[in-house]
Amino acid sequence: MTIAVKVSVPDLAATRGKILFIVEVEQIHDVFAFTFDAKQLVKADIIIICVPTPLTKNREPDTSYINQAINTIISNIKKGQLIVLESTTYPGTTRELILPMLEDN
Repeated sequence: MTIAVKVSVPDLAATRGKILFIVEVEQIHDVFAFTFDAKQLVKADIIIICVPTPLTKNREPDTSYINQAINTIISNIKKGQLIVLESTTYPGTTRELILPMLEDN
């Protein structure tokens, strides 16, 4: 079972067309669940972070979406989960930004 957690309601309108295809897969194969409830993350063995990383005015990666995702995950995590960052960002983001946040919690 794949669980997709969407944490920002306004973003749903922008992605609804893309999600519709996945919902059809759920109806046929019962392999996908879509929810706004981040507490469902505790059921996952693997968490994949796919958030935008736009550039700031200074052409630096804006990691605020990654920070928001990690803060949501930290509140809904269990021991042994694999967390993967799939967002396009600078090398070292996982080690320098995400790992310390996870280790502190």
